[in-house]
Formats: sequence, C-alpha cells, structure tokens
Amino acid sequence: MSVQAMRCQIFIRRCEESGVFIVDHSDIPGLHLEAETIPEMIDAIDDIAPELIKYNIELDDDVPGVWIEVVEQHVEQDDVKSASNRVKPKLLIDQDLLAA
Repeated sequence: MSVQAMRCQIFIRRCEESGVFIVDHSDIPGLHLEAETIPEMIDAIDDIAPELIKYNIELDDDVPGVWIEVVEQHVEQDDVKSASNRVKPKLLIDQDLLAA
C-alpha cells in the first residue's frame, strides 16, 4: 500500500477593516499571514509554510510530501462564510527537502 501525501488547507479572506488578505484559519499551526493581493499571499505561504510544517507537524518518514490548498472565503451579508475560490492544490513540500 502506497502512502499518500499529506493535505493541508489554508483559508484566507479579505479583512474588512484593513482591506488586506489574511489567513483566517489553516491546518498548519502558527500560520498567520497578511498580504495585499492573493498572489502575494500565495508567495508568502510558499515562503513560510515549509518551515512551519517542518517544525510544527510530525510527518512520518514514509509521507512523500505535503499538498497545500488555499481557499479564499467570502463573507456574505448574513455573516455566513462560503468557500468559493480555490487555488489549484500544489505539492508545496517534498519530504526529501524537509530532511535537509
């Protein structure tokens, strides 16, 4: 039986007060970011998430990597959040790179 890569979701939303995008919640402990645009947020996630995963999540040696899915949330008028825009999941971390 082959072992699947771990999957992490990161939910982002635009802060109504400041207008920047923030990480609302995520499967990665300690991931607190803000950025002016979604592409800037993705770049920031690419930069910081590997280190946070390396130090905050215990991965078994046989897990081949970590897939990251970023979900943009929108706040509706009745304050119900709906996950509507998803960035295509990508393999952010290769287990071989974590060992380095």
